[in-house]
Amino acid sequence: MGLSLAVIVASAMGRGTSFSAALTSDAKPQTISTSSVDASNDNAVYAHAVSELWAQRFPSEDISYLLLSLRTGAVIAQRWEDANRPIPAGSLVKPFTAMAYVESHGFNFPHHLCAAGTCWLPRGHGDLGIVRAVALSCNSYFISLAGDVTPAEVIAVARRFGLNGPEAQASAEDMVGMHGAWREAPSAIASAYAELLGERSHGASGQGRHRRRFVCWGISDGGAG
Repeated sequence: MGLSLAVIVASAMGRGTSFSAALTSDAKPQTISTSSVDASNDNAVYAHAVSELWAQRFPSEDISYLLLSLRTGAVIAQRWEDANRPIPAGSLVKPFTAMAYVESHGFNFPHHLCAAGTCWLPRGHGDLGIVRAVALSCNSYFISLAGDVTPAEVIAVARRFGLNGPEAQASAEDMVGMHGAWREAPSAIASAYAELLGERSHGASGQGRHRRRFVCWGISDGGAG
């Protein structure tokens, strides 16, 4: 049977203070993806084999990683010093703010014009919807969404996935991961994404299927910001 793995990798700039997610050592910040490996179950032999594989793939001690089973949420392999210490989560929090928005807006996402000077990309991203916004990690788009939700709504979504969430008085920029104000433990972020992408998050309900499609669309592509 195929076992899917949610992978979060951090480039340790300044001894692990910069949080990004990647599948390769030169990947863009805030990229997350999945891979599949054949295994009969999550046993110790399999976990050891996967751990050895990732140690070979990422030999640099400046790269840390966590690999979780999407089926069980268990950690299969990791190389991350103090993975329970909260650090700025950056753009990895954007899907949770987007979920808070869509749950309070009839499960419809808007289109948005990302104009020059309003985003990390100087020229702006132009007109875009949720798929391109997540793929490009468009700050302008997500700030627009965050402006139409309350911190309490975002905190409620975050808590469902085991995250602390933003501060109670968070600004729209804080709620999309800017300024380093929203801090989460890497282990918690990894578990939250495993929940979003895994079998546990898309049962029979239409909302579950919608949530999984939304996350898989955007998080499989790289972004910046």
